[in-house]
Amino acid sequence: MKKTAIDIAYEYIEKMIIKGDWKAGDKITPEVRLAEELGISRVSVRSAIEKLVALNILSKKRGGGSFVNKVDEGTYLNNLIPFMAISGSSYHEILEYRSYMDVLAVELFIKNANKENKENLQSIFNKMKISHGGEDFFLLDMDFHQEIASGSQNKMLSKVNQIIFNILKYNYTEEYHKLPPAERIEEHKKILDAILDRDIEMAKLSTKLHILRSLKDLDKIK
Repeated sequence: MKKTAIDIAYEYIEKMIIKGDWKAGDKITPEVRLAEELGISRVSVRSAIEKLVALNILSKKRGGGSFVNKVDEGTYLNNLIPFMAISGSSYHEILEYRSYMDVLAVELFIKNANKENKENLQSIFNKMKISHGGEDFFLLDMDFHQEIASGSQNKMLSKVNQIIFNILKYNYTEEYHKLPPAERIEEHKKILDAILDRDIEMAKLSTKLHILRSLKDLDKIK
């Protein structure tokens, strides 16, 4: 697909920020000069800048040009939310993703989690045991896995998981509730026990089986 003039300007500005040539707080090259350097119209440059402003990567000051905002992994990853919603990512696809990433998360949790992370995980599981199901249990289920991602101390992993769980929370609860709840507590107990025993291989296996069981059950009801 041929790049538009707006794409050219957008990618150039993005490259300058990612390379570190333009850092947080820096004023970028004025629109007129960018248009001349890139051989495109000023209108195209302005449109690209507006897209980056909407993504909170740039900010504009009246009469003062455009400036680079502080950019971290969250700045870009937050934009997965509208993308995933628009693309219609299915619950099945999300579970397939989690069958790999949740396994990595639980391994990193055992290696890196602090005392508070472990206490939080135990507390969430205790609430799951006395939950009456429904939305309350669903949210605790999400909290359990998000705590593992958070305790992994990998910011990228934690952020992506948070976005995915938000998507699930608002879009896929109906599919979740079609799955039988009988084995959920026992599966989470196996994961928690392996974590507390610092048994990485058992924790990874229990997590993988937990997700694969969900996938299998989901396929049955289709």
